[in-house]
Amino acid sequence: MKIPLVAILAFCFLVGFQIHAQGQMLTGQIIDRDTREGIRGATVTISSKIGTVTDSIGHFSISVLKYPIEITISHLSYGVQSFDINFHPEEKLVFQLSIVSTQIPEILVSGKKLQILTKGADFSVSKFEFDNKYMWLIGMVNNRPKKIRLFLANLIGDTLHSIPIKLPASFKKDIFGNVHLETKDSVYQLFGQNNSIQLLHGEKKDVFFQAMGDFQATLGSGLVYFSSNSYLRESRVYYIDSTLSKPEPILVIEDLLDDHNWLPDGLKQLGRYFGPRTVQQIVDQHRDFFRAMCSESIFKLKDSLYVIDLNNDKIHAIGPDCQVIRSVPISFNHQPNPTMTNLFLIYHDLITDPLNHKVYVSYHNNNNWRFVPLNPQTGETGAEIPIPKYNAMNNIRIHGGAIYFTYPEKLYPYFQRVFRMLIPVEG
Repeated sequence: MKIPLVAILAFCFLVGFQIHAQGQMLTGQIIDRDTREGIRGATVTISSKIGTVTDSIGHFSISVLKYPIEITISHLSYGVQSFDINFHPEEKLVFQLSIVSTQIPEILVSGKKLQILTKGADFSVSKFEFDNKYMWLIGMVNNRPKKIRLFLANLIGDTLHSIPIKLPASFKKDIFGNVHLETKDSVYQLFGQNNSIQLLHGEKKDVFFQAMGDFQATLGSGLVYFSSNSYLRESRVYYIDSTLSKPEPILVIEDLLDDHNWLPDGLKQLGRYFGPRTVQQIVDQHRDFFRAMCSESIFKLKDSLYVIDLNNDKIHAIGPDCQVIRSVPISFNHQPNPTMTNLFLIYHDLITDPLNHKVYVSYHNNNNWRFVPLNPQTGETGAEIPIPKYNAMNNIRIHGGAIYFTYPEKLYPYFQRVFRMLIPVEG
């Protein structure tokens, strides 16, 4: 798949505002005051109309029609700061920012196992999502479709601010961790403070999703995506950054023949009569069916990328230098006691906790949900997390050591609430 470099850079740097007029180009760099390193993903705006986002080393360029101007820099970790510039500088500007410290409410580590975060609120939640600091919710006030609001809340659901919006509306989280509001024809990046909500980088929906392409994660200074070709019996992980004209494979996974040691005796006996190729075809049919039921098997934790190889029952770890660190076996997709007709488990998704840097395997069967922690270093799974039997739970997220989901309120069944359940600490 050949992806234009223009589309790559557009997504990498999330250039959301359109510059409609010609003017002088103001260039600069935003750096961390302590480390002196460039700050990636900072939003730079002029009068909330013209703007851009810094690249991987903190550089930006923005068109200025006339001076003086007020330039505003915003970043989830560095807050919002404004600077007055009276004339066009002869050299590149350098802005130094310090990380804004935040305090997590003590209730997040309380002993209360299960909480209804929006209990008592007058709105019913349809969607919610997290960025690095806040929870975002879309809800109907008194369940009235014409009274839809976007809510900014802390991690325990306390509403900090809200604004009216119109349906249809949903959330889209990009691979950088930014939360976007997806409307009927546009997409906006959300930025929140305690007393305000900002909708940045307004872009047409088709342009936004075309720029996002098939990318699933960041790695080092570039982007990656996973591609599987059943005809060639191989899968590949592709990588691209600003130095490459097209994506290049950094991991090629060949579908190897299974040794079938884990199969039930009935299939082993079948293999002795008809040969290993026949058994392999049966196993492949089972595997393809269950693989189609699963979500994409690629995720990011800290600086490493992990790829689930279902054909060879392995998990591959790739470091920020695009080199494979390790490959270890997995078994969470196998039935503990396989039969002739039931070889694999239907695992639904791999859910990562971006705050605690952990990953969990979720299973969904007959409206029942199960969650088990996965150790990506060893490929082993831990004990199942005990959760109440909420068959209709939806919008599942794991964030900061807790499972969040939506579920109809029992006393007021027409109100869908957000639930939060602490995950027990292992050991």
